[in-house]
Amino acid sequence: MINPLTRNLFDISPGQGYVRRPWIVYTYLIFYAYCAISIVVTVLNKRKIDRNIYHILAAFPILAVLVILVQQRYPNVILSGSAATCALLIIYLHLQNKQISMDYLINVPNRKEFFNMLGLMIKKLPEKQFILVVVSLRDFHQVNNTCGQQKGDELLLCKINA
Repeated sequence: MINPLTRNLFDISPGQGYVRRPWIVYTYLIFYAYCAISIVVTVLNKRKIDRNIYHILAAFPILAVLVILVQQRYPNVILSGSAATCALLIIYLHLQNKQISMDYLINVPNRKEFFNMLGLMIKKLPEKQFILVVVSLRDFHQVNNTCGQQKGDELLLCKINA
């Protein structure tokens, strides 16, 4: 953030264009460490992550390393910002996907996500038996209409946490 004042990382001037400075090496090292940690965390959490998201999260650090290697080999090509932007976009999309599939109040999967998880469980462990209990709160909207949504939320949280 202080690079515009110090120009220790890089400089962009009309005469020379993009010029790397001595501290740019540290940004590469930090980025390589970030990619390595991302791969380790993704692999360790493989069972908890949806398969499609897992492939994205596993492939991105490898792609990012390739981008940075190109950046190092061809210093006049500025790609690191693109790699960082892609990383932020992937993280944002993952978080948005989680918000879509989880109930914001009680943090449990919604109906669609529940059926996806159930299908995966049956597919992965077809011989395993289990019991499914369904609890339905019919006409719960009447509690919200009568007492207000805040009181309805409090009632749900009280019943679930109890």
